Amino acid sequence: MIDQVFTFRERDGVLYETEESLRRRIRAEFLFPEDLDIDLVETSTAELGELHGWAYSVFSEATVRVKGKGYRWSGGMLVRVLSLDEEWWGVPMEDLEEEE
Repeated sequence: MIDQVFTFRERDGVLYETEESLRRRIRAEFLFPEDLDIDLVETSTAELGELHGWAYSVFSEATVRVKGKGYRWSGGMLVRVLSLDEEWWGVPMEDLEEEE
Protein backbone atom coordinates (compact mmCIF):
# COMPACT_ATOMS: atom_id res chain seq x y z
CA MET A 1 0.00 0.00 0.00
CA ILE A 2 1.27 3.46 -0.88
CA ASP A 3 1.26 6.12 1.83
CA GLN A 4 -0.82 9.05 0.69
CA VAL A 5 -0.43 12.60 1.91
CA PHE A 6 -3.49 14.82 1.73
CA THR A 7 -3.42 18.60 1.47
CA PHE A 8 -6.45 20.51 2.73
CA ARG A 9 -7.77 24.06 2.48
CA GLU A 10 -10.12 25.39 5.15
CA ARG A 11 -13.41 27.01 4.13
CA ASP A 12 -16.26 27.84 6.52
CA GLY A 13 -14.82 25.60 9.24
CA VAL A 14 -14.47 22.54 6.99
CA LEU A 15 -11.22 21.13 5.57
CA TYR A 16 -11.47 20.36 1.85
CA GLU A 17 -8.88 18.37 -0.06
CA THR A 18 -7.12 20.48 -2.70
CA GLU A 19 -7.12 19.55 -6.39
CA GLU A 20 -3.32 19.26 -6.36
CA SER A 21 -3.63 16.77 -3.48
CA LEU A 22 -5.93 14.63 -5.64
CA ARG A 23 -3.48 14.81 -8.55
CA ARG A 24 -0.64 13.65 -6.24
CA ARG A 25 -2.77 10.74 -4.94
CA ILE A 26 -3.58 9.57 -8.48
CA ARG A 27 0.08 9.85 -9.54
CA ALA A 28 1.22 7.87 -6.47
CA GLU A 29 -1.50 5.22 -6.70
CA PHE A 30 -0.76 4.39 -10.34
CA LEU A 31 2.99 5.08 -10.23
CA PHE A 32 2.77 7.96 -12.71
CA PRO A 33 5.77 10.31 -12.88
CA GLU A 34 5.52 13.29 -10.51
CA ASP A 35 5.64 15.78 -13.39
CA LEU A 36 2.80 14.10 -15.35
CA ASP A 37 0.04 16.63 -15.99
CA ILE A 38 -3.41 15.48 -14.88
CA ASP A 39 -6.32 17.63 -16.06
CA LEU A 40 -9.32 17.39 -13.72
CA VAL A 41 -12.56 17.42 -15.73
CA GLU A 42 -15.06 16.70 -12.95
CA THR A 43 -14.74 15.70 -9.28
CA SER A 44 -16.98 14.40 -6.50
CA THR A 45 -16.35 14.70 -2.78
CA ALA A 46 -17.49 12.70 0.21
CA GLU A 47 -17.84 14.02 3.76
CA LEU A 48 -15.78 11.65 5.87
CA GLY A 49 -16.02 12.87 9.43
CA GLU A 50 -13.67 14.65 11.80
CA LEU A 51 -9.93 15.01 12.11
CA HIS A 52 -8.67 16.60 15.35
CA GLY A 53 -12.01 18.34 15.77
CA TRP A 54 -12.23 19.51 12.14
CA ALA A 55 -14.83 18.24 9.68
CA TYR A 56 -13.12 17.22 6.46
CA SER A 57 -13.93 16.16 2.93
CA VAL A 58 -11.79 14.39 0.33
CA PHE A 59 -12.32 13.55 -3.32
CA SER A 60 -14.05 10.21 -3.82
CA GLU A 61 -14.34 10.16 -7.63
CA ALA A 62 -12.88 12.13 -10.50
CA THR A 63 -12.98 12.32 -14.26
CA VAL A 64 -9.51 13.18 -15.55
CA ARG A 65 -7.43 13.49 -18.72
CA VAL A 66 -3.87 12.21 -18.82
CA LYS A 67 -1.94 13.01 -22.01
CA GLY A 68 -5.25 13.78 -23.72
CA LYS A 69 -6.84 10.44 -22.79
CA GLY A 70 -9.96 10.31 -20.61
CA TYR A 71 -10.24 8.26 -17.42
CA ARG A 72 -12.63 7.81 -14.50
CA TRP A 73 -10.96 7.40 -11.08
CA SER A 74 -13.08 5.76 -8.38
CA GLY A 75 -12.44 3.35 -5.53
CA GLY A 76 -8.76 3.04 -6.30
CA MET A 77 -9.39 2.12 -9.93
CA LEU A 78 -8.60 4.05 -13.08
CA VAL A 79 -10.93 3.13 -15.96
CA ARG A 80 -10.46 4.32 -19.55
CA VAL A 81 -13.34 6.45 -20.93
CA LEU A 82 -12.91 7.03 -24.67
CA SER A 83 -15.64 9.68 -24.86
CA LEU A 84 -13.53 11.94 -22.60
CA ASP A 85 -10.52 11.98 -24.93
CA GLU A 86 -9.42 15.35 -26.28
CA GLU A 87 -9.81 13.84 -29.73
CA TRP A 88 -12.67 11.37 -29.77
CA TRP A 89 -13.27 9.28 -32.89
CA GLY A 90 -10.85 11.51 -34.76
CA VAL A 91 -12.73 14.75 -34.08
CA PRO A 92 -10.94 17.37 -31.93
CA MET A 93 -13.05 18.37 -28.89
CA GLU A 94 -12.90 22.07 -29.83
CA ASP A 95 -14.68 21.21 -33.13
CA LEU A 96 -17.47 19.48 -31.19
CA GLU A 97 -17.79 22.45 -28.82
CA GLU A 98 -18.16 24.87 -31.76
CA GLU A 99 -21.10 22.87 -33.14
CA GLU A 100 -23.11 23.13 -29.90
